[in-house]
Amino acid sequence: MKRRPCCTDDYGPIINGALLLLRVLVSVLIFYHGLNKLNLYPEGVADFPDPFGMGSRATLIGVGLCELIFPFFILVGYKTRMAVLPLILIQIVALFFVHGGDPVLEHINILLYLLGLGLLLHLGAGGFSLTFYQEQRKYRPGKTA
Repeated sequence: MKRRPCCTDDYGPIINGALLLLRVLVSVLIFYHGLNKLNLYPEGVADFPDPFGMGSRATLIGVGLCELIFPFFILVGYKTRMAVLPLILIQIVALFFVHGGDPVLEHINILLYLLGLGLLLHLGAGGFSLTFYQEQRKYRPGKTA
């Protein structure tokens, strides 16, 4: 029985290209968003929301670092489904807890981030990714795992 690589699929060149484009766009936008957050430090700490009582400084640094580190994993396609989970959590907290009193459509950028991240969570990185390359090398025909 042929072993199938875990956590990624080869959808064909068109879908793989579209997933690569989605990964690049989402990761660059979120990276830029995180960079802007860390540029607030230390002057903007007092204005940064603290939805769970951890302190504005810890929240700003945690969210900023997550938005700087995880987009790199998404960009190269390494463990993409795992990398999008903290970013989805951040966007859900931002939408429902931080901006919960505002109309949802005022925060269309959060919804668009959630759409892109949700697609990557569902579909994975595709065939043009580091994880797919590693899995193909691991399970190539004629090699026993």
